[in-house]
Amino acid sequence: MAGSVSDYLIKQLIEIDGIGKVTASRIAFHFEDINDFKDANYFIFQNITYQHQGKTRTINVSDNQFRGIELIQNEIDEDDSLLILYVRMTIKDFLENVQKNIKGLSLGNINCNPFLGAALRLSQNPEKFFKFNVWSSIQRSIVTSFGSTIEKLLLYCNEDIEQGSSPDGGEKWDLLKNIDGVNHWLEIKSGPNDMDKTQVQRYINKMEKAEKRGDVALFGFSYGRIERSTVTLGLLNTYIENWEQKVKIGGDLWDFLSSQDRYADTLMRLITLVSNEVFGNQDVIDLIELKTEQIILEFENIYDNLEDYLSEQY
Repeated sequence: MAGSVSDYLIKQLIEIDGIGKVTASRIAFHFEDINDFKDANYFIFQNITYQHQGKTRTINVSDNQFRGIELIQNEIDEDDSLLILYVRMTIKDFLENVQKNIKGLSLGNINCNPFLGAALRLSQNPEKFFKFNVWSSIQRSIVTSFGSTIEKLLLYCNEDIEQGSSPDGGEKWDLLKNIDGVNHWLEIKSGPNDMDKTQVQRYINKMEKAEKRGDVALFGFSYGRIERSTVTLGLLNTYIENWEQKVKIGGDLWDFLSSQDRYADTLMRLITLVSNEVFGNQDVIDLIELKTEQIILEFENIYDNLEDYLSEQY
């Protein structure tokens, strides 16, 4: 796991107005474990000291900043492990970024493709045209950012998982898990249809180098079933001998990395819990439809017809 108590606290503290990375680090390194931080009161935070140019100084935490710290403390359940806290933080960060990206979308930055709109017979209907483009824009953003989120969730599902490196130079592996002294290198993809022939052939060379060192090289797919036919799994079957032994997919991947049975069930419950906290009584569809209505209204206030808008896009 590429995370520590101090790293977790720093990531949380820098979100508080007026607390920069230096101050967050000084606060974080004061606490040995997460429950020490959770139980700390106002007096403790007002008496955290540090050394600067040979002198002992005291951190100044304002009342407003302490209220922000209390919010962080209240989100920590004393029964939660550090791993669980990292998972919660990762999910929350992703969801809040989704909300931020939807909120920031406007007629001026949506970058609609007029030629695609015409090809799909949407260029005569502003409502359908902007609905399609809002959805497309948000979907691209979500899919891209969720790939890195999945990799973080895999990294945080066990203490013995590390970020990958490139022991032979060139492209680095995504994750590393050492089992009984043997390095297991993993190339992670979100789903079982995210690799083409060129990628598969490129990774074969990486796998061969790892195996010559006595290591194990694996493909990891965060969801899917190995018995289901996809283009990527078909390519692995074609180009890699004994490919099924070199693939961890869906629940098998999560169980392998976490060393827990049905860890994916635990993760699903956590994702649902955090999603309910972030979205409340809405969901992402509600947010997208509201944004679509706002952009259509923005369009109607500026243009007389869709043809005028489209003519400005080329």
